[in-house]
Amino acid sequence: MVKSTREILDPVDQQIVAALHGAGRDSWENVAARTSCSASTARRRFEALSDAGLVRVIGATDVSRLGIGTPVILRFRGVPGEVESFMAALGQRSDVRFLTAVAGSADCVAELVVPEMGDFVQLMTQLVDGTSITTESFVVTHTYRSGQDWLPWHDEAPDRAGQAGGQQDAAGRDLPSPVTISRVEAGVLSHLMTDGRIPVGVLAGAVGCSERAAAGAIESLRAKELLDFRVLVEPELLGYRAECFVWLDVVPGALQETAARLAAHPGTKYLSATTGRFGLVGQVALPGIADIHDYTTTVLGALPGVRSVDVTLQVATAKRVWTRVIDGAYAAPEGPIGVVAALGDGAARRDRER
Repeated sequence: MVKSTREILDPVDQQIVAALHGAGRDSWENVAARTSCSASTARRRFEALSDAGLVRVIGATDVSRLGIGTPVILRFRGVPGEVESFMAALGQRSDVRFLTAVAGSADCVAELVVPEMGDFVQLMTQLVDGTSITTESFVVTHTYRSGQDWLPWHDEAPDRAGQAGGQQDAAGRDLPSPVTISRVEAGVLSHLMTDGRIPVGVLAGAVGCSERAAAGAIESLRAKELLDFRVLVEPELLGYRAECFVWLDVVPGALQETAARLAAHPGTKYLSATTGRFGLVGQVALPGIADIHDYTTTVLGALPGVRSVDVTLQVATAKRVWTRVIDGAYAAPEGPIGVVAALGDGAARRDRER
């Protein structure tokens, strides 16, 4: 976060983070083979960072394909002194995946995973009831880049949609198919989303299955492209001390080209197409505040079909991937407790009905 003075991770720690990103359950021997240190040193360094709440290996999944809900990005505006308490309450909600205070045309930004869009109006009323907070919503219709995938030196395909095949969009491109998973898979996934390196034996005991079944569930989830392993780390520890949300009003005919170009930019952490007055909403990491001007003029200013741009600076990130951030460190793993519990309950019901 911008206001932090934490030191940047040293080169060896950065190598360990990069080695675990996408291969979070690898053995320490395999991790060491991709770094300049021994297996014991890699393990010791990672555990020190993890114990300090500076890094966390998590299991990343697709909430839409699982039927958990629809991601919605929300901008909130309130009077001074009210936003802080509002954010504190918002951060306690299990359906809030991301939350940050921002400077600019909004006071805070959140991402909620909404189970039923038919209940959306009631949910929005519930969120701001008794406050003067105003809100603006943007339903995510397509994700070009996931924030969980971002590392400044890590080469990830910016748009992973369509890998699973099945349905197609209007242009004939494959779209990921909705899937169902078993009770064991649901249980395994729920634990991996909070601790990607949990030992198989511990995982099996927590889920109530054999180690073989737990290991098989991990492989099954990965084969279904419902599970990847990522390292959660604050950008400031990698030398990126300014995070911004960019809100773009784009001519519809230029949306795809604009999104592809912006998704390919190395600073882009997150990018999605949304409903509302901004057709594209992105999140970008930059070395410092002084770099925002150049980024706005030379990167955003060069994009085709952009009618207007709004930039809001993240000043205090409170939650990432369902994990609270306190003074730049991650709190004890909690994960999407209510959301994943509902997923497990649904899987259990399906098992009983068979």
